[in-house]
Amino acid sequence: MSKSFPPYISKNIFGRKTRFRSAKNVVDELSLLKDKYKIDGFFILDDTFTINKVYVLNICEELKPRKIDLIWGCETRPNLVNKDLLAEMEKAGCIQIDFGVESGSQKVLDNLQKDITPSQSIKAFSICRELGIRTFANFMINNPEETWEDIEKTK
Repeated sequence: MSKSFPPYISKNIFGRKTRFRSAKNVVDELSLLKDKYKIDGFFILDDTFTINKVYVLNICEELKPRKIDLIWGCETRPNLVNKDLLAEMEKAGCIQIDFGVESGSQKVLDNLQKDITPSQSIKAFSICRELGIRTFANFMINNPEETWEDIEKTK
């Protein structure tokens, strides 16, 4: 990848600082939304929701005893999950995870500075399938220096 081509990733757009609301505050708001607007589910629009596993576990631990009965989904990266975390998320109502897989070619992933491997993606999807969590994969095609062979690896 050319040094003049900046990768378009969240840290370049939003910076590196992340703020977290307390798990209790988040679940209080979800409870209010369920009571007031009769929502039955929610989706967390955070491209790396599981980057802070302790925070995710706190959210799950706050959701489970309240029995709010909401289904939910989130976005994350394949290298930021493991079986224990995914199992807790499923118990707390998570039914879908959208993964930023991007490519099946390690060369392309390295060029994009994704810090993931195709095998991590396969493992994350396998664990989700085992736990009954629906999965969705985001891919990018026509990346810098990508060849037809790289696209075939992605397919």
